[in-house]
Amino acid sequence: MVRKTAAAVFLILVGVISQSISLSAGELSKIFPAESIKRGCALEFKQEPYPIAMNELGTQPYNIVTNWFCGDSKSSEIDRYNAEGGSPQIITVLFWRKDSFVVLVKWSISSQAADFQGDFYKVYIYKYNHDGDGPPFIKQEKVMNKFGQGWDGMKKGAVVAYPYKNASSIRRRLRQLDGR
Repeated sequence: MVRKTAAAVFLILVGVISQSISLSAGELSKIFPAESIKRGCALEFKQEPYPIAMNELGTQPYNIVTNWFCGDSKSSEIDRYNAEGGSPQIITVLFWRKDSFVVLVKWSISSQAADFQGDFYKVYIYKYNHDGDGPPFIKQEKVMNKFGQGWDGMKKGAVVAYPYKNASSIRRRLRQLDGR
């Protein structure tokens, strides 16, 4: 009985730590509870209009701002993903360990001049700053560099594929980096 209960608790914890979400085009904001990092706190992903006129298709480009807040306290900006060739999309957010979260951002780009059509991906990783001094999260550049950033689509007539396009591929790579 104790083994079954322990296994159930483990599965519940893994589920909480590795949940993923996405911010779809058209959603202005999404709040994501971050109880696994700090009780009563949450992440907010919010669209912010890009300061230029609408594009040829009549779509307003936007940036996405990531905020952290606890209870009724003032929110703190963690990061922002800027419109670069296209508006960013949050593909997935997942918690890693008990103090980190990962954001997969995608920009859809079609450029005849650069001979590219497809998506550009980048993995962002943040670790909670337990000290309380400075920003609430610290960007984990060294780990992010192990994911690289990359294209997925057609580039100069050749198919290119970025290997980390979803939560499961990111989790698998994080486990490899941890030596599991």
